[in-house]
Amino acid sequence: MGLAYLEVPPEAGRERGRFLILYENRPTPPAFPGCSDVSHEFEYSESEIKILKIIGAGDHAVVYRMAAGGRTFALKVNEAISQPGTPKLNIFYESERDAYTRLSPPSGSPLAPIPKYHGYIKFTKPPRANGPGSIPWKLFKSALFRPARDHFLNKSGDYLLQGLVLDEIVAARHICGGDASNLSIARSGREGLEALHQRGVLHGDVKNPLDAMVSVSDNNVIWMDFSMGEINANISDTSFARKASQEIRLWNRYFKASIAK
Repeated sequence: MGLAYLEVPPEAGRERGRFLILYENRPTPPAFPGCSDVSHEFEYSESEIKILKIIGAGDHAVVYRMAAGGRTFALKVNEAISQPGTPKLNIFYESERDAYTRLSPPSGSPLAPIPKYHGYIKFTKPPRANGPGSIPWKLFKSALFRPARDHFLNKSGDYLLQGLVLDEIVAARHICGGDASNLSIARSGREGLEALHQRGVLHGDVKNPLDAMVSVSDNNVIWMDFSMGEINANISDTSFARKASQEIRLWNRYFKASIAK
């Protein structure tokens, strides 16, 4: 089944809060069976893709529809975060890339109900859509962005931003209030979270219904947006187990107690 992002007006983007957690030198966890923790570049470069339009936006990211190799994809690009003079890693981008990498084997289908991940693209300039929906992104004009832009363009000469390439989510919708008594949706979402946890991945924002899409055809839940997620090398770690249990409880809480057991 193909997957794609629903079109969400930029002004409807959800709040992620105003704080940013910045860090460096993240340890690389050992690979799980069937998983790879080594991310890879998309098969087409910046010059070989075409940005079609903006299909979603929030405080820290924009999702574009892009074309490459005769088909379309979703491209998620996060704001470049830095402090004056010293660029830092963006935890939103890093967390999401690491989660999709962990859950996406080198070949075949994802190991959990998520959009298929095709790798990342390096950009030497902020991507811009030239058609309908090409709304300027204020984040690229922010004071936080300028030091990172200057560093990457003038010092390293390499790249400015990275974007994640994902399958588009088609024929799907967001969770709504009417789903609170739907047994199949409750079960599908819970089993999806369990699949993430079995591979050492925490979603990180289960309480936000915008992060779970429901397939129109079969009521299966597709989990997306891992920008607040975590990956762990040891799923038996007590801290990981506690957070995983909390995610299940948060999901169950959305549904009526009679079907959330």
